[in-house]
Amino acid sequence: MTTAEKQTPTAVLHVGGMYRGSENAVVETVLARRPGVLDVEGNAAGQSATVPSTHR
Repeated sequence: MTTAEKQTPTAVLHVGGMYRGSENAVVETVLARRPGVLDVEGNAAGQSATVPSTHR
């Protein structure tokens, strides 16, 4: 992990109802449209999305 990654605030969001890996793309697309979102990693198995943000 780089220093920049350590300093980036990150949120782990619960996204219940996501049952297939193919649904990651939908969750990631919607969340990526939000202001301040740099990247999104969906996790169907964990029913979560990890979102690093520029907002502090």
